[in-house]
Amino acid sequence: AVVSTLSTGASKALQQGAGWDPATAPRQDLESELHFRGFLVLNNKLKTETQAAIRELQAAEQRVVMCTGDNLLTAVCVGRECGMIPENADLYIATTHGEE
Repeated sequence: AVVSTLSTGASKALQQGAGWDPATAPRQDLESELHFRGFLVLNNKLKTETQAAIRELQAAEQRVVMCTGDNLLTAVCVGRECGMIPENADLYIATTHGEE
């Protein structure tokens, strides 16, 4: 695997002492007074057999869907990479807000 270092380090001095647990600390306490140290970039590649499996399902006229908790643009990128969304496809994104 190729690893590129863009920047190193990220920090926040967490309180220490009896009774303080970062897992139960209020979010505002954890996300305040942060110091920027750089970026961390993760790249999760598709498995080598993914594209072929999706093509086989599509050739068998099976509906292929993706369910993800990722950001919408990440899902679109993965959909294009694995062949679910053609590169030249027009995408229309609809959002709803509340009950109307």
